[in-house]
Amino acid sequence: MTALLDDLRQAAIAARQEEEAFRRDWASRLAALERSRAFAFRRLDLMGDIVAAAQAPERGVALAGGLAVLRARLGWHEDVAGTARRTVLEAFAPVVTALHAALHPAPEGVDAGPPPDDAAPPDPAAALARFEVWYAAERGLVFWELFDVELPETPRVDF
Repeated sequence: MTALLDDLRQAAIAARQEEEAFRRDWASRLAALERSRAFAFRRLDLMGDIVAAAQAPERGVALAGGLAVLRARLGWHEDVAGTARRTVLEAFAPVVTALHAALHPAPEGVDAGPPPDDAAPPDPAAALARFEVWYAAERGLVFWELFDVELPETPRVDF
């Protein structure tokens, strides 16, 4: 009888360990899916606002508006000249430029000047993907994690 009970005990322990391993894997997978969903909606929300800014007819105005949207969303309200933030904004600029070009193609029959080196049509999705890859390589983080950082409120004191 002892052998039977030992076998049943071992089977019960193995079943518990298998269940615990499954729960760990499940929790890990669920966390990855939650993160993926959060990043997808952050991407959608930000790019929706940047598309609205890129509607401006002039490229420079669209670029300034798109970068202003990004700065506002990240809480980067101070001047960022000469900082790491400036580098991020400069790297993101091609995304806004591609959006503007996609929204405002040159009318047929109008010479828009010499074609760029790669005469492919603008691809905002590819520009965004290149930016995300650049950011991950440059910073070792996913760009969308920046939106996790809550900035502390700074009290305004008038003297």
